[in-house]
Amino acid sequence: MAFGESLGLELPTRYTPHAHETIDILLAFDSVLTPPMLGLTQRTVWFCRGLAALLLFLRNDDSNLPLRRRLEIEALAGLLLMALAWRGTISRRFLDRLYLIFEGTALVGNSLMTEIE
Repeated sequence: MAFGESLGLELPTRYTPHAHETIDILLAFDSVLTPPMLGLTQRTVWFCRGLAALLLFLRNDDSNLPLRRRLEIEALAGLLLMALAWRGTISRRFLDRLYLIFEGTALVGNSLMTEIE
């Protein structure tokens, strides 16, 4: 069963925990490398670096968090990121907001489709 299915959502795809970790690493690298390359604001760049640190921390097995709790934190971080982007709290620039919405959606999707059982 995927994490999203435990919340009552119907999902077309399920990821193994290993695939989830791989996608998290890709998202972390993307959030560190892409904002400076696109010329996004410094506030967005630093916010994305913090997001990458969170993703790498949640991937670490020393955090003593069960997988379900990690997925909950990741999904909440993605929802918060999308909400902040929609409101324009981090940056008012359209490209910054679009990138942050994309990253938040990727976080939520990745966490919801990960198998927990």
